[in-house]
Formats: sequence, C-alpha cells, structure tokens
Amino acid sequence: MNDAKTAIVLAAGSSRRMGEATHDRPKSLLLYKDRTILERLLAQIATTSIEHVVIVVGYQQAKVRELVASRVMKSLAAPRITIVENDRYAEDTNIHSMRLALREVDSSVVIFEADTIMEDAMVRYVAGTDFEHQSAWFTRGAFVPAMYGGIVHSDARGQIDDVRVVPEWEPRFADHRKMTGVMRVSAAELPVFRALVEEYAGRSIAQYFFVPWAEHVARLPSIEGDASHYRFKTFNTPDEYRDIQAEDFDAAPPVAERIELVLPQGLKHIEGFDEARVLALRAKIEREGVWTKPLYIEATHGLVLDGQHRLQVALRMGLARVPVQRFAYDDVAVWTLRKEEPVDVATVIRRANAGDLYPYKTVKHKFPNVIDDCAILLEDLR
Repeated sequence: MNDAKTAIVLAAGSSRRMGEATHDRPKSLLLYKDRTILERLLAQIATTSIEHVVIVVGYQQAKVRELVASRVMKSLAAPRITIVENDRYAEDTNIHSMRLALREVDSSVVIFEADTIMEDAMVRYVAGTDFEHQSAWFTRGAFVPAMYGGIVHSDARGQIDDVRVVPEWEPRFADHRKMTGVMRVSAAELPVFRALVEEYAGRSIAQYFFVPWAEHVARLPSIEGDASHYRFKTFNTPDEYRDIQAEDFDAAPPVAERIELVLPQGLKHIEGFDEARVLALRAKIEREGVWTKPLYIEATHGLVLDGQHRLQVALRMGLARVPVQRFAYDDVAVWTLRKEEPVDVATVIRRANAGDLYPYKTVKHKFPNVIDDCAILLEDLR
C-alpha cells in the first residue's frame, strides 16, 4: 500500500573537512556505537517497506562495496541493493550523484544522505504511509540565527513554495524551516525532477541536487514533512563527530510488556480512515489468522492515537477483544500533518469525544517505549 519502494543513499563525497578521520574511508564508514553509520542506516531502511536501495559511491568506493558485500547483504532482511559509482565525486557537489541514482529509479523514492544519524522511528516516518503519493521535504525545526544551508518555506496548507540554500541567517528567512537532507519524491514528480537534474548537471555538477527543484517549485508540487520531533544529526567536522558520539539516537526498549486486550466498541477514532486500506488489512489478518500489531490508545478516554484502520477491522470482524498499548497523552508528542488543521492534545480529545473527526492523515504521534508488534491468534480475540 505504500508507494515508496525505493531509497537513494548518497555516499560518494570525500568529506575533506573531516581531516584525518576520513583519510582512508568515507564519512559514512565512521562508527556510531558498534556499527558504521552507513550500516546503521541500511539496517533502519530494512525495517520499512523499501525493497530496493540505490547507493551512490565515489571516494574510497571499494570499502563501501566491501561493507555491503560482506555484512549488509548477509542479512536476510536486507533489501535489494544497487551500487552506482560516481567517478567525478571530487568535482561534484551532489547533483551528479543524484543524476546517476535517478537513472536507476522508476517509482516513488526516499532520499537519504549516507552520513546522517537518526533514530529508527524517523526512518519509518519518512518512508511510511503518511506521505504516500506525495513529494515531501523533511524539516528539523525553525531556521534560526547562526544556522545556514538548505531551507524551505511552506504555505498555510503545508505546500512548499520556496527552497533555497543560504550562507547565513537573515531576518527575511525567519519563517523558513531547516532542511534535514532527507526528502521524498513521488512517482508523479519523478519524471520532471529527473529531466531537470539531467539538464542542470549537464551545465555544472558543482551544485546541489535540489537546485533544479528550487528553481521550478511550481512544476514540482511538494509538502513539508515536520521531522522536528525525531532525534537527527549530521556532522561535518571532527568536533561535531565527537559530539554525536555522546548522543543516544536509539529508543529505549519497552519497560515491560504492557499489551492489554480491550473491547473495541469502547474505543474512539480521532481521525478518518481509508476504506481500501481497511479492506486490505482485514483480508490480510483473516488470511494469516494472527493479529500482529497493537492499537496505541490514550489511557483516559480510549482514543485511538494510532490504529484507525485496525480499529475498523476489529469492529467489522465483530471481535470481542483487541490488543492495545495505553499511553498517557502527556508522554506522547503530537503534531499535525496538515498545517490548516490545528492539533494539540486538548483539541484532539475534545473533537474525538464530540465525534468531530480530523481528516484522514492529519494527527501524528510519537510514542515512548512503544511495542511494535505482537502475535495473537484471531481465535483468542473472538
């Protein structure tokens, strides 16, 4: 059901600002904890619906190939990997890498930079169904003084209307948002984007891959994806790399198994759902005979914070019980996927209790100590 089945990982650069740290390896092969940054990213991608990863290599490319062949590809969960070599990496900013990668892509794609460290939940978010059939620029918060680099602006409906790179903060950019370097290109925009990248790279490869998008925003509709609730960092200097080593991007495991079985009739939707997805999910559950994911509910009012389709399946199947994990709403981050629909805890509760549901794909949550899956026989829920 998720249209994004391909990911691009840009890993060609030499990272000259890292000095001796990268004299014999690309930045993506530096360690975070006990794994290289690239290995960590590929493992995270493998937990999503991504089936094909295109990795663009250049500097010390043999070492990246060796890592992929000797460690990543031995994982049964690894998606299919295509490695593309950028032999002009030394003169390329990254648009040539993108040109090479896009030649391997024919559908919606998620784009990552190989030196990015982020928590697992962020990878699932950007590659997930919240943004299916849409192009999206993922942002990490407001653009504030002392920042520089890639920024975007979106209108009242979250549609991107400005993309640019700036050398420093200026007051006129105070309402812009800082890029993460992660983006999603839908199948609808892919042909235009690919043609523009080919055209611009033909003129000069000393430019960023998003310059063609920035100069043709009207031809390439896209939305802002707020990723500011997720742990995410990039680094360009040895000092920044040392600082990152002190940070923990991995979620704590669940404190305890806290799945409960409750009456689905006592639960409340907070937003709409997609009928086709309900039917497909019901067919899958009935075919397998196992319920594999709990609903995440607000502890006091029984609001379904995540699992609108699962609740509908339970109700239509006439199940007597459904697995849930309860959360105190104060412990959950909440934000909107639609800028025109204000979202906060009090409003979500008020609207759900009044039966005034948000539109489908509006309210987004990030949960602490989440239990990702379960395995409960359907016969035990009837």
